[in-house]
Amino acid sequence: MIVPVPIITFMPVFVAGGLDPIISIIIISIGMTLGDSLGLLIGNIGGHLMSKEAEAFYKRINILHEKYHIGPLVFLFFYVLLVPFPNEFVVVPLGFLGYKLRTIFPVVLLGNIFFNILVYAGILQAFSILQIGL
Repeated sequence: MIVPVPIITFMPVFVAGGLDPIISIIIISIGMTLGDSLGLLIGNIGGHLMSKEAEAFYKRINILHEKYHIGPLVFLFFYVLLVPFPNEFVVVPLGFLGYKLRTIFPVVLLGNIFFNILVYAGILQAFSILQIGL
């Protein structure tokens, strides 16, 4: 896709079809997180296949990784929560740095849940302004 569209934008259709909003948000968030996990796997594999030119860059980044291990995770949480772009922009480089799925998964899952709640609340607010029932 040229323009990524978050699945949560289809939430009014799901609710109109009779699905529970809370369960839908959780399922959507788990699906998004599983997709991000694939990006982490790609980053992990890519980290092992790097070229000589990339090794110098990797060594410099790895110093930051060792010094500020929790910093990228905090950045990842707020990126997932606030930025409506694909999470793979951050997840793949973290995989490249060797972050493990058990570390990344809960951070991304929580960020996705809060992101989807915020978007759904925005959709509800927009519908109430337009006085459209949902």
